[in-house]
Amino acid sequence: MKTKSKIMALVLAGILIFSGYSSFFAYALTEAELDIKWLDEFGNKLEPLEYYGEHYDVFSYYNISKFTDGIARVEKKIYFDGMTSDSYGYVSKDGQKIIPTKLFSGQEFSDGLAGVGIYENGENKYFYYDQLLQPVTGLELWAMPFSEGLAAFEKDKKWGYIDKTGKVIIEAQYDRVKPFSEGLAGVKKDGKWGYINKAGNLVITPRFKYEARLFSEGLAAFEKDDKWGYIDKTGKVVIDAQFEHGASFSEGLARVLKDEKWGYIDKTGKFVIEPQLEFCRDFSESLAAFRKDEKWGYIDKTGKVMVEAKFEEVEAFSEGLAAVIIIEDDFYKYGYIDKQGNWFIEPSFSHVTSFSEGHAAVTKITGEVELINSVGDTVIRYETKKGILKNPLINSNKQGTVSVKPNALYSEQALVVDGKAQKGLEVYNIDGSNYFKLRDIAMLSKGKKAEFSVDWNGEKQLISLEKGKSYQPKGSELKAGDKKDKPAEQSQAKLEIDGELKNLSAYNINGQNYFKLRDLGKALDFKVSWDNENKQIVLEMK
Repeated sequence: MKTKSKIMALVLAGILIFSGYSSFFAYALTEAELDIKWLDEFGNKLEPLEYYGEHYDVFSYYNISKFTDGIARVEKKIYFDGMTSDSYGYVSKDGQKIIPTKLFSGQEFSDGLAGVGIYENGENKYFYYDQLLQPVTGLELWAMPFSEGLAAFEKDKKWGYIDKTGKVIIEAQYDRVKPFSEGLAGVKKDGKWGYINKAGNLVITPRFKYEARLFSEGLAAFEKDDKWGYIDKTGKVVIDAQFEHGASFSEGLARVLKDEKWGYIDKTGKFVIEPQLEFCRDFSESLAAFRKDEKWGYIDKTGKVMVEAKFEEVEAFSEGLAAVIIIEDDFYKYGYIDKQGNWFIEPSFSHVTSFSEGHAAVTKITGEVELINSVGDTVIRYETKKGILKNPLINSNKQGTVSVKPNALYSEQALVVDGKAQKGLEVYNIDGSNYFKLRDIAMLSKGKKAEFSVDWNGEKQLISLEKGKSYQPKGSELKAGDKKDKPAEQSQAKLEIDGELKNLSAYNINGQNYFKLRDLGKALDFKVSWDNENKQIVLEMK
């Protein structure tokens, strides 16, 4: 196979070096060497339309979002006679489950659900799809996307929250609301914004004039007198309002605007990267996009330029790769680069999404057609095909060819549970984040308030966790192993907690599933914090 021989040649030449997701390819993978499932249903093309008894040819445009909870939303647009028609459908990341674009409303999946609307039997009907693309009983209503188990709904021009059974948890009483993030949601009442918890109790009394921002990494941006600062979850101002703009914290840093230049601050408000940038975006996988002279590149957390500003537009790094755009032969062309700025997948697509859950949606031009518009001018429209691309960094293809996988670097990260230092854990660092073996954490929870059980269904490839149930050891727990780096691949197993499917970042290393502690703590109700003085992670499970 071409892919196998190309990669093996690089290995033998000493060019391919594992370091997180990093790779030093001498040249990029081509379309022919990629694992793409093309979807004939969703290509941009001429389609027949019946309009008040008359038949017309119209050009349909399809857009596939990035994958969340294993599903991508498909949006269909038709421009006809000065009007725009939008409809929605869905496709699973294996391309096997498809909901045709017959819905007049469709949310992207969030928290395992997506709200939709369909016109049927002369009326609008609303309901939610689950991850199997099956309607959810009890959720035959319109509400906002779910977040942390709750969704905002409107009644009599007031807003409240429902759970996933449709039960009203917080009565409709607010003028405006935001989704829950880190246990709190912004709500507006009597012209002021504050924050409530999931029980509906006010945690931060409404006092902010301008829209409440979501909490991220324990802090939320707020605006006062046209300046931005940050509050903690008690409402205490921890960084005074002093910036012209303030974004959410991501990977420990927040981008802020000062004197018309962008920089990054830490959680004390200290500049880590001085305000010197024309524009920039949030950090993702330790890199952030920045703009210089209308071109885009990437910097690291010290402000060092890691990829020169040479692209027309870029997306954030995700799963080791970033989607970027160049102009070639008067066309925008999309491809993917690695963290050294080398092409990993050559720019041969007319549109792509970022990789998510090991997959991305890609678009390829297949031809062009001439159309006559409403004023008699000839216009060109490009026919395309759309497909689902597997991330070659973390997927082996069906022919068994070699694929590059993220390297799991053995970590000596210290861990304290309820005041007691823990030893014997097998911990790995993948792309800057520590991942812990699920069964080790379950073992540490045994006999504590936050205890949980772990069961595995090999036939369904399903991990089942149950809160409050004692863990049954298998004999592999709390063993440090050989303390060597190992190859890792994104886990393909599904995860459910108390019967509810969850979408947490996970890797399979030596047949065991590894998760981020903060993700597990959030999902299983134990507290995770960082002791900066002693450089150790602290768990509270008692």
